[in-house]
Formats: sequence, structure tokens, C-alpha cells
Amino acid sequence: MQTSFGTIAITAMLSIGLLLPTSPAAAEDSGQKVTFEDLDLSQSADVAALYERIQAAARSVCQDDSAPWDARRARNYNKCFEGTVDQAVRDINNVSLTALHQEFGEKIASR
Repeated sequence: MQTSFGTIAITAMLSIGLLLPTSPAAAEDSGQKVTFEDLDLSQSADVAALYERIQAAARSVCQDDSAPWDARRARNYNKCFEGTVDQAVRDINNVSLTALHQEFGEKIASR
């Protein structure tokens, strides 16, 4: 993944043993670009908008076409989603975005 002037490529985060995609080719082909040139990351509303874009892209690239009754489906999706969002936030390397991401994680953990 790389950032350049307000664009980040989001690809599913695959870790051997943690997430096995339905096919390696599907994992390699999955990806989405998130642009944020139109956002001012010094504004909290724009940081929140970027975070929503990152999450939407992660939801898109982490789709799993395994059987709905497969018990691993939700676990695999969650690991992919969390890893993908984590990596995108790290790649953008913005203090406000990182703080929002940590706050979001704490809210999820407290449920």
C-alpha cells in the first residue's frame, strides 16, 4: 500500500494462518483506492469522512464468498477488516486519523 498526495490503495490484509481467502487470485485482485485530496485533515469532520471511506473500502475488499453457514466466515472477515483498516491508518500516518481509529477500537472492545 502506498500513499501519494491524498490517495491510498486499500488491499485486503492477508496473514498466513489468520485469513485464508477463497482463492489467492481473488485476494491479489481485490483492492480499492481511497482518495482524500478533497479533505482537510486538520478538520475533524474531514478526518471522520476519511475514516468512513477507509472502512467502506475495507468492507469492499474483505468480502468473503464462503458459505454463510461457515463458522470461520465472520472471524475471517473481522480479521481482514481490522487488519486492512489498521494498515491504511498507519500508511496515512495522520495523528488525528490515528486517534479516531484508536477511539473506534476502544468503543468496539467495550461492547
